[in-house]
Amino acid sequence: GSDVTEFDSAYERVKDYARCIGYHLKDEPSSAQMDALAELCNSFKQGDPSRMAFVNLFPSYAGATNLGGTYRDYVTKWANLYGSKYPEDMFYFDHYPFTQTEDVRSTYFSDLEVIRDVAYKNGKLLTGGFTQMGSWNGMVRPTADMARWSTYSLLTYGLKSISHFCWVAPQYVSPENGGEGMRDFVTDSKGNKTDLYEPMSILNWQIRQLGGILSNIDVKHAYHTAKVPAGAEGLPSGFLMQPDGSGDSFIYSIAYDKVKNEPYLLVFNKALSGGAKEYTFRFDLNSGIRAMRYYKPTDFSYDALPDPTDLTTLGTPEEIVYDVSGGSFTQSF
Repeated sequence: GSDVTEFDSAYERVKDYARCIGYHLKDEPSSAQMDALAELCNSFKQGDPSRMAFVNLFPSYAGATNLGGTYRDYVTKWANLYGSKYPEDMFYFDHYPFTQTEDVRSTYFSDLEVIRDVAYKNGKLLTGGFTQMGSWNGMVRPTADMARWSTYSLLTYGLKSISHFCWVAPQYVSPENGGEGMRDFVTDSKGNKTDLYEPMSILNWQIRQLGGILSNIDVKHAYHTAKVPAGAEGLPSGFLMQPDGSGDSFIYSIAYDKVKNEPYLLVFNKALSGGAKEYTFRFDLNSGIRAMRYYKPTDFSYDALPDPTDLTTLGTPEEIVYDVSGGSFTQSF
Protein backbone atom coordinates (compact mmCIF):
# COMPACT_ATOMS: atom_id res chain seq x y z
CA GLY A 1 0.00 0.00 0.00
CA SER A 2 2.97 2.37 0.30
CA ASP A 3 3.90 4.73 -2.52
CA VAL A 4 7.24 3.65 -3.98
CA THR A 5 8.97 6.54 -5.75
CA GLU A 6 12.62 5.48 -5.68
CA PHE A 7 12.45 2.53 -8.06
CA ASP A 8 16.04 1.37 -7.69
CA SER A 9 15.66 0.96 -3.92
CA ALA A 10 12.06 -0.27 -3.84
CA TYR A 11 13.17 -3.44 -2.07
CA GLU A 12 13.86 -1.32 1.02
CA ARG A 13 10.13 -0.65 1.26
CA VAL A 14 8.83 -4.18 0.85
CA LYS A 15 11.59 -6.71 1.59
CA ASP A 16 10.19 -7.43 5.06
CA TYR A 17 6.69 -8.17 3.75
CA ALA A 18 5.92 -11.85 4.37
CA ARG A 19 4.00 -12.36 1.11
CA CYS A 20 6.49 -10.65 -1.20
CA ILE A 21 8.05 -13.32 -3.42
CA GLY A 22 9.90 -11.07 -5.85
CA TYR A 23 10.08 -7.88 -7.89
CA HIS A 24 8.49 -7.52 -11.32
CA LEU A 25 11.05 -5.34 -13.08
CA LYS A 26 10.27 -5.58 -16.79
CA ASP A 27 7.77 -7.17 -19.16
CA GLU A 28 9.08 -8.05 -22.61
CA PRO A 29 12.39 -6.17 -22.77
CA SER A 30 13.99 -5.58 -26.15
CA SER A 31 17.50 -6.87 -26.72
CA ALA A 32 18.78 -3.28 -26.57
CA GLN A 33 17.33 -2.87 -23.07
CA MET A 34 18.86 -6.04 -21.63
CA ASP A 35 22.24 -4.72 -20.48
CA ALA A 36 20.75 -1.95 -18.35
CA LEU A 37 17.99 -4.28 -17.15
CA ALA A 38 20.53 -6.88 -16.01
CA GLU A 39 22.26 -4.20 -13.92
CA LEU A 40 18.92 -3.28 -12.33
CA CYS A 41 18.14 -6.93 -11.60
CA ASN A 42 21.58 -7.38 -10.05
CA SER A 43 21.00 -4.40 -7.78
CA PHE A 44 17.72 -5.89 -6.55
CA LYS A 45 19.33 -9.29 -5.95
CA GLN A 46 22.13 -7.66 -3.98
CA GLY A 47 19.64 -5.62 -1.96
CA ASP A 48 17.31 -8.58 -1.31
CA PRO A 49 18.94 -11.94 -2.24
CA SER A 50 16.03 -13.96 -0.84
CA ARG A 51 13.60 -12.97 -3.63
CA MET A 52 13.57 -13.12 -7.39
CA ALA A 53 13.93 -10.28 -9.83
CA PHE A 54 11.17 -11.10 -12.33
CA VAL A 55 11.54 -10.40 -16.05
CA ASN A 56 9.28 -11.81 -18.77
CA LEU A 57 10.82 -12.29 -22.23
CA PHE A 58 9.22 -11.63 -25.62
CA PRO A 59 7.98 -14.38 -27.96
CA SER A 60 9.68 -14.64 -31.35
CA TYR A 61 6.83 -12.83 -33.11
CA ALA A 62 7.96 -9.61 -31.41
CA GLY A 63 10.14 -9.12 -34.53
CA ALA A 64 13.81 -8.62 -35.33
CA THR A 65 13.98 -5.04 -34.07
CA ASN A 66 12.96 -6.09 -30.58
CA LEU A 67 14.91 -9.36 -30.62
CA GLY A 68 18.18 -7.97 -32.03
CA GLY A 69 18.72 -11.14 -34.08
CA THR A 70 17.21 -14.61 -33.96
CA TYR A 71 14.99 -15.71 -31.11
CA ARG A 72 17.76 -17.99 -29.85
CA ASP A 73 20.15 -14.99 -29.87
CA TYR A 74 17.66 -13.00 -27.81
CA VAL A 75 16.96 -15.72 -25.23
CA THR A 76 20.64 -16.69 -24.96
CA LYS A 77 21.61 -13.07 -24.33
CA TRP A 78 19.35 -12.89 -21.27
CA ALA A 79 20.63 -16.25 -20.04
CA ASN A 80 24.20 -14.97 -20.30
CA LEU A 81 23.51 -11.56 -18.78
CA TYR A 82 21.34 -12.67 -15.89
CA GLY A 83 19.57 -16.04 -15.95
CA SER A 84 22.56 -18.34 -15.52
CA LYS A 85 23.92 -16.16 -12.69
CA TYR A 86 20.74 -16.59 -10.64
CA PRO A 87 19.36 -20.05 -11.49
CA GLU A 88 16.97 -19.86 -8.53
CA ASP A 89 15.01 -17.11 -10.31
CA MET A 90 12.38 -17.94 -12.92
CA PHE A 91 13.39 -17.79 -16.60
CA TYR A 92 10.04 -16.54 -17.97
CA PHE A 93 8.55 -15.87 -21.40
CA ASP A 94 5.15 -15.59 -23.07
CA HIS A 95 3.76 -16.87 -26.36
CA TYR A 96 0.04 -17.04 -27.10
CA PRO A 97 -0.81 -19.82 -29.60
CA PHE A 98 -4.51 -19.49 -30.52
CA THR A 99 -5.01 -16.90 -33.25
CA GLN A 100 -7.77 -16.08 -35.72
CA THR A 101 -5.59 -17.28 -38.60
CA GLU A 102 -3.94 -20.42 -37.13
CA ASP A 103 -5.23 -23.14 -34.83
CA VAL A 104 -1.79 -23.09 -33.17
CA ARG A 105 0.64 -20.34 -34.11
CA SER A 106 3.36 -21.83 -36.33
CA THR A 107 6.22 -20.58 -34.14
CA TYR A 108 4.76 -21.79 -30.82
CA PHE A 109 6.71 -25.02 -30.45
CA SER A 110 9.85 -23.50 -31.92
CA ASP A 111 9.83 -20.88 -29.16
CA LEU A 112 9.17 -23.51 -26.49
CA GLU A 113 12.11 -25.52 -27.80
CA VAL A 114 14.43 -22.50 -27.67
CA ILE A 115 13.39 -21.70 -24.10
CA ARG A 116 13.79 -25.34 -23.03
CA ASP A 117 17.14 -25.82 -24.77
CA VAL A 118 18.78 -22.54 -23.70
CA ALA A 119 17.63 -23.02 -20.10
CA TYR A 120 18.79 -26.65 -20.05
CA LYS A 121 22.23 -25.80 -21.42
CA ASN A 122 22.74 -22.86 -19.03
CA GLY A 123 22.41 -24.67 -15.72
CA LYS A 124 18.94 -26.24 -16.13
CA LEU A 125 17.26 -22.95 -15.29
CA LEU A 126 13.74 -22.89 -13.83
CA THR A 127 11.51 -21.96 -16.75
CA GLY A 128 8.09 -20.34 -16.60
CA GLY A 129 5.44 -19.14 -19.01
CA PHE A 130 1.89 -17.93 -19.59
CA THR A 131 -1.14 -19.86 -20.78
CA GLN A 132 -3.77 -18.31 -23.07
CA MET A 133 -7.12 -18.14 -21.28
CA GLY A 134 -9.06 -15.58 -23.29
CA SER A 135 -9.34 -13.51 -26.45
CA TRP A 136 -8.17 -10.12 -27.57
CA ASN A 137 -7.28 -8.46 -30.88
CA GLY A 138 -6.52 -11.19 -33.41
CA MET A 139 -6.72 -13.97 -30.81
CA VAL A 140 -9.26 -16.74 -30.24
CA ARG A 141 -10.84 -17.50 -26.89
CA PRO A 142 -10.00 -21.11 -26.01
CA THR A 143 -12.48 -23.83 -25.22
CA ALA A 144 -11.92 -25.79 -22.01
CA ASP A 145 -10.03 -28.43 -24.05
CA MET A 146 -7.81 -25.76 -25.57
CA ALA A 147 -7.19 -24.13 -22.19
CA ARG A 148 -6.00 -27.47 -20.82
CA TRP A 149 -3.91 -27.93 -23.98
CA SER A 150 -2.28 -24.54 -23.39
CA THR A 151 -1.33 -25.59 -19.86
CA TYR A 152 -0.13 -29.11 -20.62
CA SER A 153 1.96 -28.00 -23.61
CA LEU A 154 4.05 -25.83 -21.24
CA LEU A 155 4.45 -28.66 -18.73
CA THR A 156 5.54 -31.00 -21.52
CA TYR A 157 8.48 -28.69 -22.21
CA GLY A 158 9.51 -28.78 -18.57
CA LEU A 159 8.23 -25.41 -17.40
CA LYS A 160 8.22 -25.14 -13.62
CA SER A 161 5.97 -22.10 -13.20
CA ILE A 162 2.64 -21.64 -14.97
CA SER A 163 0.83 -18.30 -14.93
CA HIS A 164 -2.58 -17.89 -16.51
CA PHE A 165 -3.11 -14.95 -18.85
CA CYS A 166 -5.47 -13.97 -17.49
CA TRP A 167 -7.44 -15.47 -14.61
CA VAL A 168 -9.44 -12.28 -14.13
CA ALA A 169 -10.24 -10.37 -17.33
CA PRO A 170 -9.16 -6.72 -17.50
CA GLN A 171 -11.78 -4.06 -18.02
CA TYR A 172 -12.94 -4.28 -21.64
CA VAL A 173 -11.68 -1.48 -23.89
CA SER A 174 -12.68 -1.77 -27.55
CA PRO A 175 -10.09 -1.57 -30.34
CA GLU A 176 -11.97 1.47 -31.65
CA ASN A 177 -11.11 3.22 -28.39
CA GLY A 178 -7.46 2.17 -28.44
CA GLY A 179 -7.86 -0.97 -26.34
CA GLU A 180 -6.91 -4.60 -26.95
CA GLY A 181 -10.48 -5.90 -26.76
CA MET A 182 -9.80 -8.30 -23.89
CA ARG A 183 -12.83 -10.03 -22.42
CA ASP A 184 -14.06 -13.08 -20.50
CA PHE A 185 -10.99 -15.02 -19.47
CA VAL A 186 -11.43 -17.52 -16.58
CA THR A 187 -13.59 -14.86 -14.97
CA ASP A 188 -14.95 -11.69 -16.53
CA SER A 189 -13.73 -8.26 -15.43
CA LYS A 190 -16.28 -8.19 -12.60
CA GLY A 191 -15.13 -11.55 -11.22
CA ASN A 192 -18.04 -13.61 -12.55
CA LYS A 193 -17.06 -17.20 -13.39
CA THR A 194 -16.99 -18.24 -17.05
CA ASP A 195 -17.15 -21.74 -18.50
CA LEU A 196 -13.38 -22.08 -17.95
CA TYR A 197 -13.54 -21.60 -14.19
CA GLU A 198 -14.46 -25.11 -13.08
CA PRO A 199 -12.19 -27.09 -15.46
CA MET A 200 -9.21 -24.82 -14.82
CA SER A 201 -9.73 -24.92 -11.05
CA ILE A 202 -9.66 -28.72 -11.21
CA LEU A 203 -6.59 -28.73 -13.48
CA ASN A 204 -4.69 -26.37 -11.17
CA TRP A 205 -5.20 -28.76 -8.26
CA GLN A 206 -4.17 -31.75 -10.38
CA ILE A 207 -0.95 -29.99 -11.38
CA ARG A 208 -0.30 -29.09 -7.77
CA GLN A 209 -0.72 -32.75 -6.83
CA LEU A 210 1.88 -33.68 -9.47
CA GLY A 211 4.13 -30.80 -8.42
CA GLY A 212 6.54 -32.92 -6.41
CA ILE A 213 7.36 -34.90 -9.55
CA LEU A 214 7.23 -32.11 -12.12
CA SER A 215 9.44 -29.74 -10.11
CA ASN A 216 12.18 -32.35 -9.71
CA ILE A 217 12.70 -33.42 -13.32
CA ASP A 218 14.44 -31.70 -16.23
CA VAL A 219 13.18 -32.21 -19.79
CA LYS A 220 16.13 -33.08 -22.03
CA HIS A 221 14.15 -33.55 -25.27
CA ALA A 222 10.57 -32.92 -26.39
CA TYR A 223 9.96 -35.17 -29.40
CA HIS A 224 7.02 -34.68 -31.79
CA THR A 225 5.37 -37.59 -33.61
CA ALA A 226 3.53 -37.36 -36.95
CA LYS A 227 3.89 -33.83 -38.42
CA VAL A 228 6.80 -32.02 -36.73
CA PRO A 229 6.42 -28.23 -36.38
CA ALA A 230 9.25 -26.08 -37.72
CA GLY A 231 11.96 -25.63 -35.11
CA ALA A 232 10.81 -28.59 -32.98
CA GLU A 233 12.43 -32.02 -32.55
CA GLY A 234 11.03 -35.03 -34.36
CA LEU A 235 10.83 -38.43 -32.69
CA PRO A 236 13.99 -40.45 -33.50
CA SER A 237 13.31 -43.79 -35.18
CA GLY A 238 15.32 -45.53 -32.45
CA PHE A 239 13.46 -44.01 -29.50
CA LEU A 240 12.23 -46.63 -27.03
CA MET A 241 8.52 -45.74 -27.48
CA GLN A 242 6.85 -45.32 -30.87
CA PRO A 243 3.26 -44.53 -31.90
CA ASP A 244 1.32 -47.43 -33.37
CA GLY A 245 -0.53 -45.12 -35.76
CA SER A 246 1.45 -42.96 -38.20
CA GLY A 247 -1.00 -40.08 -37.71
CA ASP A 248 -0.98 -40.15 -33.89
CA SER A 249 0.10 -36.60 -33.04
CA PHE A 250 1.87 -36.53 -29.69
CA ILE A 251 4.85 -35.12 -27.86
CA TYR A 252 7.02 -37.63 -25.97
CA SER A 253 9.29 -35.73 -23.59
CA ILE A 254 12.19 -37.55 -22.01
CA ALA A 255 13.10 -36.12 -18.61
CA TYR A 256 15.45 -37.06 -15.78
CA ASP A 257 15.18 -36.78 -12.02
CA LYS A 258 17.47 -34.05 -10.64
CA VAL A 259 18.86 -36.28 -7.88
CA LYS A 260 18.59 -39.93 -8.93
CA ASN A 261 18.71 -39.33 -12.70
CA GLU A 262 15.77 -41.71 -13.13
CA PRO A 263 14.05 -41.39 -16.53
CA TYR A 264 10.50 -40.06 -16.95
CA LEU A 265 8.26 -39.79 -20.01
CA LEU A 266 5.78 -36.93 -20.35
CA VAL A 267 3.21 -37.90 -23.00
CA PHE A 268 1.06 -35.13 -24.47
CA ASN A 269 -1.78 -35.53 -26.97
CA LYS A 270 -1.62 -32.57 -29.38
CA ALA A 271 -5.26 -32.84 -30.49
CA LEU A 272 -7.16 -29.63 -29.66
CA SER A 273 -10.56 -31.33 -29.51
CA GLY A 274 -12.37 -34.59 -30.24
CA GLY A 275 -12.83 -36.21 -26.86
CA ALA A 276 -11.11 -39.30 -25.46
CA LYS A 277 -9.63 -41.88 -27.81
CA GLU A 278 -7.56 -45.01 -27.27
CA TYR A 279 -3.99 -45.00 -28.57
CA THR A 280 -1.48 -47.84 -28.73
CA PHE A 281 2.24 -47.34 -28.05
CA ARG A 282 4.96 -49.78 -29.14
CA PHE A 283 8.19 -50.36 -27.20
CA ASP A 284 11.68 -51.39 -28.18
CA LEU A 285 12.34 -54.16 -25.67
CA ASN A 286 16.04 -54.05 -26.57
CA SER A 287 16.12 -50.81 -24.60
CA GLY A 288 15.60 -52.85 -21.44
CA ILE A 289 12.17 -51.40 -20.64
CA ARG A 290 9.69 -53.85 -19.13
CA ALA A 291 7.26 -51.65 -17.18
CA MET A 292 6.11 -48.04 -16.73
CA ARG A 293 4.77 -46.42 -13.58
CA TYR A 294 1.97 -43.95 -14.39
CA TYR A 295 1.32 -41.13 -11.92
CA LYS A 296 -2.38 -40.38 -12.36
CA PRO A 297 -3.73 -37.25 -10.63
CA THR A 298 -7.04 -37.42 -8.81
CA ASP A 299 -10.17 -36.84 -10.90
CA PHE A 300 -11.32 -34.08 -8.58
CA SER A 301 -14.94 -32.99 -8.54
CA TYR A 302 -15.37 -29.22 -8.57
CA ASP A 303 -17.69 -29.59 -5.56
CA ALA A 304 -15.02 -31.48 -3.60
CA LEU A 305 -11.70 -29.77 -4.30
CA PRO A 306 -8.86 -29.84 -1.76
CA ASP A 307 -8.96 -27.29 1.05
CA PRO A 308 -6.31 -24.60 0.38
CA THR A 309 -6.02 -23.99 4.13
CA ASP A 310 -5.33 -27.69 4.79
CA LEU A 311 -3.09 -29.20 2.12
CA THR A 312 -3.29 -32.64 3.71
CA THR A 313 -6.54 -32.82 1.72
CA LEU A 314 -4.56 -32.59 -1.55
CA GLY A 315 -3.71 -36.27 -1.59
CA THR A 316 -1.20 -37.94 -3.88
CA PRO A 317 -1.35 -39.24 -7.46
CA GLU A 318 -2.44 -42.81 -8.00
CA GLU A 319 0.47 -45.00 -9.11
CA ILE A 320 -0.43 -47.49 -11.85
CA VAL A 321 2.17 -49.94 -13.16
CA TYR A 322 1.87 -50.94 -16.81
CA ASP A 323 3.53 -54.14 -17.94
CA VAL A 324 4.98 -53.44 -21.40
CA SER A 325 7.05 -56.63 -21.65
CA GLY A 326 4.76 -57.69 -24.50
CA GLY A 327 6.03 -54.76 -26.54
CA SER A 328 3.01 -52.45 -26.40
CA PHE A 329 0.27 -50.94 -24.31
CA THR A 330 -2.97 -49.07 -24.99
CA GLN A 331 -4.23 -46.04 -23.09
CA SER A 332 -7.06 -43.53 -23.48
CA PHE A 333 -6.06 -39.90 -24.14
